[in-house]
Amino acid sequence: MPITWIIFSLVFSAMIPGTIARDHAAKIFSNMTYHVPDAENKDVTLQDGKYVTRDDHVIFDGKYVYDDFNHDGLKDAAVIITTHTGGGGNQSWDVLAFLINDGKKLVHRASIDLDDRSEIFSLNAKEGKVLITMNVHQPGDCNGGPSKQLKEWYEYPGPDVFTSRAGSYIWGESLDGVQGTPDNDFKAPFIPQLGRNHGFISGVFDEHE
Repeated sequence: MPITWIIFSLVFSAMIPGTIARDHAAKIFSNMTYHVPDAENKDVTLQDGKYVTRDDHVIFDGKYVYDDFNHDGLKDAAVIITTHTGGGGNQSWDVLAFLINDGKKLVHRASIDLDDRSEIFSLNAKEGKVLITMNVHQPGDCNGGPSKQLKEWYEYPGPDVFTSRAGSYIWGESLDGVQGTPDNDFKAPFIPQLGRNHGFISGVFDEHE
């Protein structure tokens, strides 16, 4: 057997498990049921990565990580979905969704809206936390051009917490860019106030970690 064919076979064999794992993950997350409080139907089930009605669009964008986020010894997942709810306007929120293993399957138990039209550069997991590198809006940014780069650690806050990150900006569509102020007083519906960021953000990125 030619040496080039042997090398190709070894490389191909090494690639297959990772490819299968990615395909399996994509299939799971692309057909999950997600809780979206602002959608007409609060629990939406994606098909092939999408849920689309006249008013609501929910999309799995392919970003995910695995880890034990509730520290019970079972492998959980955290994914990014994008939501557009309520009909008109161009807002499209990136959402970090925690999918917790109940012993049989992954279930969407908590999520935090990151920002409207944020730019997600990376998603990583370590020791039960999620590290996100992203750009979010700051005063003066145009609606589609967030320029403030953040690296933040996120933790699973417990079940039934569906809210927005403190510091997200609320504004109307405007050629002048962001016209609002940080939404520090946002309170998640039907759950107790958990303080700034509702227990999600555990710290900024430490370059020495």
